[in-house]
Amino acid sequence: MFTSIWSVKCPPKVKIFLWKSVWNYLPTLQNLMHKRVVSNTRCIRCNANIENVEHVFRECPFTQQVWHGLGVTWPSNVRTLSYFEWLSWMFNNRGSHSKEQLTYTLWALWKARNQHMHEGKLQTAQSLITYIKCCELEYKECLKPQSCRPDQTVTGWNPPPEGFVKLNVDACCVPATGKVFSGFIIRDEKGDVLGSGIKNQARYVSVFLAEACAARDGLEFAANLGLSSLIVESDSRTLIHKLRATGDDSSAIRTLIADIKNLVRGLPATRFVFTPRAGNKAAHSLAALGKSGTEGYWVEEAPTQAMHAIVEDKESIN
Repeated sequence: MFTSIWSVKCPPKVKIFLWKSVWNYLPTLQNLMHKRVVSNTRCIRCNANIENVEHVFRECPFTQQVWHGLGVTWPSNVRTLSYFEWLSWMFNNRGSHSKEQLTYTLWALWKARNQHMHEGKLQTAQSLITYIKCCELEYKECLKPQSCRPDQTVTGWNPPPEGFVKLNVDACCVPATGKVFSGFIIRDEKGDVLGSGIKNQARYVSVFLAEACAARDGLEFAANLGLSSLIVESDSRTLIHKLRATGDDSSAIRTLIADIKNLVRGLPATRFVFTPRAGNKAAHSLAALGKSGTEGYWVEEAPTQAMHAIVEDKESIN
């Protein structure tokens, strides 16, 4: 079992969380009662049972909704097993579900429990399912070897060809709060700003989702400005791949992908292009500005705080 834990392809902090859960080191209400920190051990979600690892990760009705939504089930005789035995069974009998998805589900359930308890923040089962799928997708993208990306030689922003404008999009997260912000910028072949935007993506819990939303917002803004020949750039290879694909998307962001493709039907000259981080600095600086509370849309300008990256891009093409 412990070999399985350390072989899961996920960030170290998630592996450590999983290891703690197996050893029952997590501060569940039952464990806190044993340390005389709390007296009430009832689950804060259902208020029906003692909150221990079995309840948080397997037995709580909310938890079962999440597992069911992911298509993960187990036979009735498995329900009587200890958490360690149950998790071992899950890892060995996971069917089409990866160890990573099972791990991210446990991580997300614990994170949602903490947000509910300490921040009063409630999530629906569906929003958590979306978050889980995106976590797995994002980390898989991060694991792709950099050496396999020939376009990583890009050192800065490249202007669009004459007759086109370029829309760059990005998103960023504040780990301490979980807040996610997106930014977009539209420029012509001279590097002049035609429009920009920053948005607090309160509905979304994933940077990947927020970046897709930034693409949609930017395309809507461009259409409202009467722009029709666009090159859309993002430093998310997975997002660009999905936007280029001709078939229907079945992933967690399928609704956003469908929205974007519907917009593009009215903008037939639009192309989607991957760019490394070095070519996306202006959009990133806009998204990062969201952390300070800046939010809004601008025509033919951008916030002063983002101008350094914009001027740098413009100077590089002159």
